[in-house]
Formats: sequence, structure tokens, C-alpha cells
Amino acid sequence: MRYSSSIGKLRNMHGIIADTIAQQLIETLFSNWNKQELGALMELFSEDIELISNKVMDLLPEANGRIKGSKTLRTYWGALMQLYPHYRFLLKRFQVEENRIVVYYMTDDRQTHCISKLHLNSAGLIERMEVVYI
Repeated sequence: MRYSSSIGKLRNMHGIIADTIAQQLIETLFSNWNKQELGALMELFSEDIELISNKVMDLLPEANGRIKGSKTLRTYWGALMQLYPHYRFLLKRFQVEENRIVVYYMTDDRQTHCISKLHLNSAGLIERMEVVYI
């Protein structure tokens, strides 16, 4: 099932993101990245998305590890997909922590391990993503 922020209730009665919503979001995120469906991938993010990552420095050293805005993110990820067309991610596990989802994953060659913190807005779109590559 593809993620839709309109499916089910985004947060439970305690204000915490529902596990089923988190799982659907992560599955859709990984599927779109692994298939290099950039348009579908970008639909998961708010217009004012902020990406913070130690890998941003590799392509955009002037960005100081931060990308702001969906247009800039689209350009950045488009460049990454061209540079690394066979880069795929495998989910290890995730956990929901109040207003964010923490995702543990690795590349399909098991060489790179990653942790992402996804912060969702009230519409269920990712508004901030913090990524560390280990």
C-alpha cells in the first residue's frame, strides 16, 4: 500500500504518530527512492522541507550540510540518482518517538548504515529530515 497522509489517523490520542502510518510512509519512501521515482518521492515532503545530512557536503559544500526547500532537494536528489543509479536502501527497523520517526537502514550492499529522523507536519508530510551515514 502506498502512503497517503489521509489514510487512517496520523496521530494517536496521545499525539504520537501511529505505527501503521509510519510504516506506510517508510515503505513508500524507500520504494520511490529504490525505483528512482523522483516525482513520487517528492510528494512525501513539504514545500519547506529541510534536509540535514553529513553527505550534503560531498555535492554541495557551500550548503554547510543543509538543504532547504523542495526545489533544492529535488535538484540534489536528482543529481544523486544520476551519480549512483544503483544505490538502494534496505530497512532494518524504525521507531516512533512522539513527533518523529527514527529509521535505521542500510544500503543493499550492506556497506553503508544510516539513521534518519523524519519530522512530519500536521498534513503528514516530511518537513525535516536529519540523516547520518555511518
